[in-house]
Amino acid sequence: MAHVTTFHVFIILSSLSLFLLNYVSCNDNLQIAYQWKQIDFEFRNDQDRQEAVENGTFIPANIIPMGLEVYKNRLFMTMPRWKTGVPATLAYIDLNEQRDVSHLETKTEPGTSLENYPELWKNTYINYVRWHSNQQVNFFRSLAERYQNENNELKRQLAECKSREKSVRIEGFDEEKDSEKMLESNDDEDVVDEEFVSFLEITAKHRMERHNNTTQSPKLKPYPSWSAHSYEPRELVSPFRIRADQCGRLWVIDSGFNNLLPEEDRVAIRNPSLVVYDLHNDNLLRRYEFPSDQVKNDSLFANIAVEDDDCENTFAYVTDIFNPALLVYSWKQQSSWRVHHHYFHPDPLAGNYSIGNISFHWDDGLFGIALSKPQSDGYPTLYFHPLSSTNEFSVSTKFLRNETAATNQQEIFNEFKTLGTRGPNGQSAVSFLDKITGVLFYTLPNLNAIACWRTNSKTKTYTIKSQGRVFMSPVDMSFPNDIKVDDQDRLWVLSNKLHIFMYSELNPNDVNFRILTATVKDAIEHTACDTKTKPLTEIIDRLGGILRPSTTIPPAQGAANTSFNLSIISTIITIFICLIK
Repeated sequence: MAHVTTFHVFIILSSLSLFLLNYVSCNDNLQIAYQWKQIDFEFRNDQDRQEAVENGTFIPANIIPMGLEVYKNRLFMTMPRWKTGVPATLAYIDLNEQRDVSHLETKTEPGTSLENYPELWKNTYINYVRWHSNQQVNFFRSLAERYQNENNELKRQLAECKSREKSVRIEGFDEEKDSEKMLESNDDEDVVDEEFVSFLEITAKHRMERHNNTTQSPKLKPYPSWSAHSYEPRELVSPFRIRADQCGRLWVIDSGFNNLLPEEDRVAIRNPSLVVYDLHNDNLLRRYEFPSDQVKNDSLFANIAVEDDDCENTFAYVTDIFNPALLVYSWKQQSSWRVHHHYFHPDPLAGNYSIGNISFHWDDGLFGIALSKPQSDGYPTLYFHPLSSTNEFSVSTKFLRNETAATNQQEIFNEFKTLGTRGPNGQSAVSFLDKITGVLFYTLPNLNAIACWRTNSKTKTYTIKSQGRVFMSPVDMSFPNDIKVDDQDRLWVLSNKLHIFMYSELNPNDVNFRILTATVKDAIEHTACDTKTKPLTEIIDRLGGILRPSTTIPPAQGAANTSFNLSIISTIITIFICLIK
């Protein structure tokens, strides 16, 4: 057998290094869906907005989104009352709003077809037909711009069109066959359907009124209504995180605090509460206020996970980040209990943060929680970690759902498992587990990154090598603060520059808040979490044999070239075989 020289080892390591660099890199497939310099709302009218600004109930600089959830065609966000001037603490945007024209009052039917329009309206009508068939969704935006830029000319032409004595309808208009004839028709003989012209005028005005509400930075609609946020006592005081379950319910964990910053101005309006809405009709289903003996003086209930496999026997898990504990709530029993464990507490060696040019120290406890699908015994696994920690832990909900056992720390202590570490600067805020792929996603604020780990891998080892980087950017991912996977298996991430908001001041001319998204499949592609690739640890084990020192006696001098060639060829073939197996 050929002798493996130092040069051969160098060749192998170089090849391996190039492969590993490619393997552990990611595609950064997350795309910006929405972004804001400052948060704004859809007020009832301009006067209400102006009054809110003047009386201090709306101060855009004091608003920061913290929680994120996506359910069907709505994207929800929470805006806790860190400071004064937050008019609504829970709001949403319609993901399909640019396609929605149901609010337009018009008698024109989608199938209306007209003959011999003036040149201006021929193209407009054709575009309208295409839009209605979902082939041209930007039509109204261009029409609004046209209306705004050529207002007087458009009004003149509208008046001219409306002065026509009659209108003609052609039944069974076929766009492909008839559009060319329409364009070739004689303008002198053109007549116009007044209903359709009226439809265009209403649409143009509506779009002009909303021209500042772009699809990239849409204004938020208060949820469930303005009245829920406007009248005392408010339905919601200051929610941090939310969760929509598969039963069509929106769970809101309301901290109950006003004016979280500065700390000396903090006011507890009410005990922390679970507020649950019916997403089918937006009605309030239930409000549960946690008992005083489960709320400590320095408690902050900041995150929630919902075990919703049984809609009538649902359990909610809520984290107390400042006085580390896990609150368990039973929907069926309408009661809760407080669970304690050493693993909920912060790591004293992991409290230092440095993001950009801002350094600070936090000693925050239990924060990130994520639920798997039910395991073989019928109970999901709860993955969790304190914010100021680089370690990940887990426990079966079997031991949390039993109030008697869960509140006896000594009885269930050993049921909590230590999984492993995320490494230096691996403090993680929130996490979420995609039940389809079994991939656990989590945020890394210190690294401005999103990472992942396959909970269902063969080895199930939680090491730096088995974790993948999904996305990293000091600009687009400046303090990732919430992460979710929706029912269409799309990953959503909210970044909000929280460190700047707390310790400096956000620049209103910069983009400060972003929501990024991608399918889970695209997000994990070419990472250690990719379900189509072998885990990195397996590949390293396969290549390990190549790097072991040879005990073979060196060949004769005359055979050096032959040995060298055989060794190189053998190395290349071995690496190739390892990679394709």
